[in-house]
Formats: sequence, structure tokens, C-alpha cells
Amino acid sequence: MSQRFENKDGFALVAVLLFLLVVTAVITPFILAARTDFLLASNAHHKARQGHSAAGLANLIARQLASLDVEQNEKIALNSQPMRSLCGDKMIEIRVQDQLGIINLNLAPVELLRAGFAVLPQDEISAGELADLALAYRSPDAPAGGVDEKLLQDGLKRASFEVVEELYEFPGIPKMAVSELSAVFTTYGGRPAVNLDNAPKAVADSISSSGLARDPYVVTGEESRFYRVEVTIRSISDQSAGFAGNLIETEDNKSGRFITKEKTVVPGVISSVTDEFTANMDCEELLGDEVANWIAAQ
Repeated sequence: MSQRFENKDGFALVAVLLFLLVVTAVITPFILAARTDFLLASNAHHKARQGHSAAGLANLIARQLASLDVEQNEKIALNSQPMRSLCGDKMIEIRVQDQLGIINLNLAPVELLRAGFAVLPQDEISAGELADLALAYRSPDAPAGGVDEKLLQDGLKRASFEVVEELYEFPGIPKMAVSELSAVFTTYGGRPAVNLDNAPKAVADSISSSGLARDPYVVTGEESRFYRVEVTIRSISDQSAGFAGNLIETEDNKSGRFITKEKTVVPGVISSVTDEFTANMDCEELLGDEVANWIAAQ
């Protein structure tokens, strides 16, 4: 009799274990899926938070440029040189480019255009040919120069460039990122010459090596109204990152007001800064105590 009960007890135990195994097998995928969804949502939340902080900081830098506060603006490099700092556990990179410091596609003489295209990687067509093509592309009256007859037959716009992305219509250009083009050329600024004081190193070197670092190709000390402002913020603790970038036009009255002319294309991959990141400016020095404390608290 006792043997029968023992058999029943053993069978019941096995049944319970089997039931638990079945339940575990059924529930586990749901638990894993819920955990994955939670992690994705958390990551998206942190990423959005860093993006909002980057946008706020980009607007702050834009207002500062528009106010023409000489003392504060002296801290800002206007030639795309990265300004980096650590605020709490946030790694911040700010880049500002004065649009007078790069080459205007619509106004620059062919010599400056040639120097600009020489900065970009060469592929199917030389810098000189690209410069001739840009000149013919932007003007109904410009001579064809060295432009290939086939390109003329395919048709040129014969009107001003509206955005630098129109260069993608040129042979050899499509492989380049927008950021590569906008680091050399612009459609803003309103000057045929380049302000060499605020030119990125690659552009300044190309202009100098071409023998153009002189009037009428370059100017110095001119006040600009157009700037590209880009900000990246990355959290050390969770590696979430946010990016914001605008091309702005400041008002004449030094009121701090500005107009956003276009948004900077968000990089496909925001370059990470390693743990060995070294700030080249104190956060408080770059942003001021109040903003530095706000960034650190985010």
C-alpha cells in the first residue's frame, strides 16, 4: 500500500516539474522580449535626452554669436576646430564654422573654387575641371572653359547654387558625405573672398599653397552673419549620444536673435570619444557656470 502512495507521489512530483518546465519555456521568451523592449526604450529615452541637451546648447552658442559679446565669443573657435570639455559625466564637442571662412560656391572666382576642390578627394575629374564646371553650372553667361562637352550636352543648371548638395550632380562627388562638402564650400556669406582668419586648416593650406593668400582672394577680420553650429553630447555612464546642428544667420542689431537657415544633417554615426577623452577647456570656462551646472545635471 505504501509503495503505491510512493509511486503516486513520485509521479505527482514529476508532473509538477514537467509543468514548471513547460511554464518556464512559455514565459521565458516573453520575459526576454519585455527586457529587450525595456532596454530599447531606456536607450531611446537617454538618446532623446542627450539630443535635447545638444539642441539647447547649440541654440545657446548661436545666441552668443548673435549677441557679438566680444569677451565671450573670443573663447569660440570659428574655423571648425573642435572645442571639447567634460561637464560631469557628459563629454561635449562643439564645432562652429564661420561661413566667410569657407568658399562661396556662387561668388568665389575660379581660382578659389579650384583650391576648394583640391581639398576634396579626387576621383574621375580634376580640381581644375570641377572648378570650371561649377563656374559654368552657376552662371548663364559663364564661358564653358575646360568643361567637358558631354557635360554641357547633358545640361547644366546655369543658375546659382542653392545648397552644397547640388555638387552631387558633378562626377566624382557622390561618394562624399555632406559634411565633407560643407566643410569646404557654402552658399552663405555674401563674399567672393575667404576670411582666412576663420578658414579650416585644410582650406587655408590649399589657398596658401595655390598662391591665393592675398587680395582679392582673402580678407581678414571681417564680421560674419552666417555660422554653422554643431554640438555632440555623450554620456560616459550609459554611452548615449545626441547631436544637434544648425546653420544660422544673426541679426544686425546684436540683440542675440538669429534665424535658422538650415539644419545640419545628423551624422550616420556619432563618433565616440574614449575614456581617455581630455577636455581642452574647462566646462565653466567654455559655457559659464550656470550652463555648465545644467549640463552636468542632465
